[in-house]
Amino acid sequence: MKRTICICLALLLLCSAALPAAALTRRGDRNGDGKLTLADALSTLSDILSARTAVNADMNGDGAVSLSDILLAIRYVASGNAFTQNTRLFAPTKSGIYNYCPSVMQTEDGKRYVYYCTNKNSYNVTDYIGCREGIKQPDGSYIYGEETLVLSPTANTWDARHTCDPSVIAGAFHFGGETYTYLMAYLGCTSSDNQDNEIGFAVAKSPTGPFVKIADTPTIAYTHTGDAWQWGVGQASLVSADKAGQVYVFYTEGTATRTHEFADLWDFSDASAPIRLSHTDLKTTGLKNLNGNGEYIANADFAYDPTSNSFYMATDAHPYPSDTPDYIAGSFRVAYFDGTDLTAPKWKELEVIGAAETNRARNHNVGLVRDLYGHLPLGNALTVIYTGNTDGANALWDYRLYEYTICK
Repeated sequence: MKRTICICLALLLLCSAALPAAALTRRGDRNGDGKLTLADALSTLSDILSARTAVNADMNGDGAVSLSDILLAIRYVASGNAFTQNTRLFAPTKSGIYNYCPSVMQTEDGKRYVYYCTNKNSYNVTDYIGCREGIKQPDGSYIYGEETLVLSPTANTWDARHTCDPSVIAGAFHFGGETYTYLMAYLGCTSSDNQDNEIGFAVAKSPTGPFVKIADTPTIAYTHTGDAWQWGVGQASLVSADKAGQVYVFYTEGTATRTHEFADLWDFSDASAPIRLSHTDLKTTGLKNLNGNGEYIANADFAYDPTSNSFYMATDAHPYPSDTPDYIAGSFRVAYFDGTDLTAPKWKELEVIGAAETNRARNHNVGLVRDLYGHLPLGNALTVIYTGNTDGANALWDYRLYEYTICK
C-alpha cells in the first residue's frame, strides 16, 4: 500500500496486461469493458499528461484526477481479488422495520456478528439493538441467522426512548464480581426529536448476549446549554488498545454551533468504574467534503490496521443531498492515517462511494468489518457495511444493510 510513485509508474509502463483484473467496477473503467486493467490506468495517465479530465478516472472520488488515482488503479489490478461486491446482508421478516448503523465483529474462521439499530414493532420508531450471526459459505458469501434483540430501552432512565448505534469489541472487563468478554457502546436518550443523546456501555459473556448495562446513568454524558436544539454525543466506535481493558472510544458530538469527533482512551478493566485516560478533539487535516471544501467527521466507524500501523475510518460524506430525506448522506468515504498519534492525524482519502457505485440514493451510517478487537482482518481487502435506501418521505422503512469491499 505504501509503494512509491516511481515504483508504481514503472509497474504501469512495464508490466504486461496478463496481470489479473479486478472484479466489476464503475470507477476507473476507462474503456468500459467491465474490468479494471492496466489499459485503464494507461488511459488515465495519458489524460493527465495531455491535461484532459475524465470523470470516471477519478478512482478515489476526491473530485480530481491525479497520480493518486493511477496508484489506486494499479493496486486493484495487481491484487487480483474480487472487490466492489454490493450485496444486501439480510432483510426483516415483516414490513415497517428498519435496519441501520452496523457494527461488525468477524472471527478468525470468518464467522460474523452484525449489530445494528432496528425497531421491534412495525412502523413504530423506537430503537433497539439487534444482532445476527453470519456463517461464511464456501463461495465467500454469508448466510445470516435469525435476529436477536440484544439491548432495549429501560423505562424511567436516561435511555428510556431509544437504544441504538452500537459498537462491540472483545477484551477483559470486570463487572459485578465477574469477568465479561464483550463490551458494547451505545447511544441512549429520552427525547423524540433526536437531541440530548448520550453514551452508555454494556457487557456480555457471549457475542449474542445477554448484555448487561453497567450503570443507570450515561458513562459519557452531554450537558445542554442554552435554548438551541443540540444533538448531544453518540455514534461511538470502539477499538481495543491492549486486547484487555483499555479501549479507544471515538464518538460524535453535536452542539449548538458545531459537529465534530472526539477520540478518547478509556480503561474499562473495572467496568463498574471506568476511567477516561485521554480526550482528543480529532482533527480533519487532509479531508475535503464533496465540494472540495473543509470536511467534518461524524457518524464514523474506526479500525486499527496492524499490518500498516494505521487507523482507518469509514464515515458519512458531506454535504447531505438537498432533496428528501435531507438529513442523511448520499455518499460515504473511507480514509486512513499512518501511525497511532490521535492528536495530529494526517488523513489520506482512499475512496468515496455513492449512488454511482451502489445504485441507491442514500448511502450512510457505515461500519467496517473488523476482528474481535476492532482491528482490520489481514489481507489487502477492506469491507464496509453501509446503510442503503431510496429517497423520498418513506425512506426510513427502506433502510437495509449492504456490504461493499474495496482495496485498502
